[in-house]
Amino acid sequence: MYITIAQLKADIGEDRYTQLVMGMADADVTAIITNKSKYIDDFISVAVPLPLEAANAVIESICYTLCRYTLWTRKQASDIPEHIRKEYEGALKLLTEIQKGSLKLGVTVAESDVTADLSWQASPRYFNPSGGTVGSDV
Repeated sequence: MYITIAQLKADIGEDRYTQLVMGMADADVTAIITNKSKYIDDFISVAVPLPLEAANAVIESICYTLCRYTLWTRKQASDIPEHIRKEYEGALKLLTEIQKGSLKLGVTVAESDVTADLSWQASPRYFNPSGGTVGSDV
């Protein structure tokens, strides 16, 4: 998960958060955060090695926006404030830019992510003293 309930609550504000999650258990909010984090991963996985090693401000901001929008849609889907809708659309555009590679996140790839556990061994060859290959074990 890219954010926690505490971070989401701080981002939205205590009073607004309480209004938006009224009747929901923490497990429900955690499920929303997990779902939106997976949604982000699906978008960026073609351009960024996952999982991200460290928090990234752009990804966290996108996650806040997607979660906030989802909470609003659960509360009053027909009357979402315009600024919430615009922020959501902006977050989707950012995800698309990351996916296309036009927006770089500046994440570093762990050594273990870069190197693959591959090995290759050539089959033995037998050489003719006068030059050229005369056969192989293959």
